[in-house]
Amino acid sequence: AAQSATLVGDVVSTRFGDVQVQVTVDGGAIVDVVALQLPDEDRKSLRISQQVESVLAEMAVAAQSSDIDTISGATYTSRAYEQSLQSALDQLAASEPPSVMLMPRLSACASTSSMAFFWASGG
Repeated sequence: AAQSATLVGDVVSTRFGDVQVQVTVDGGAIVDVVALQLPDEDRKSLRISQQVESVLAEMAVAAQSSDIDTISGATYTSRAYEQSLQSALDQLAASEPPSVMLMPRLSACASTSSMAFFWASGG
C-alpha cells in the first residue's frame, strides 16, 4: 500500500516574490497542498496571494496533479505554484514504485467557467 508522505517543492522565484508549496499525499492521492511561500513583497502582492492561496490548493487537490488553471490577475503566482507543486510530485514519483504513482485525472473543477464562478462568488 502507498505510504503517506509530505514533500516540499522547489522555491520558484517570480518578479513579485518567491513561491513554494508543500504537498501531502496519502495512498497515492493528493490530500493537501500548503503554500509555504507566496509573493508578499508589497501590499498588492500580499492581497493577491491571500485571495488565490485556497483556490490554487483546491484546484490541485481536485485535479490530483499540478495541471491547474492560471488565475487571472495572479498569473505569475499560479504558474510558480504549479512548478513548485510539480517538483514535489516529481520527488514522490522518484521515490515510489510505479504502481502507486499519481495519475492525472480530469476534473470539472479545473475548468475556466468554474474559475469565473470562484471570482464572481468572492472565492
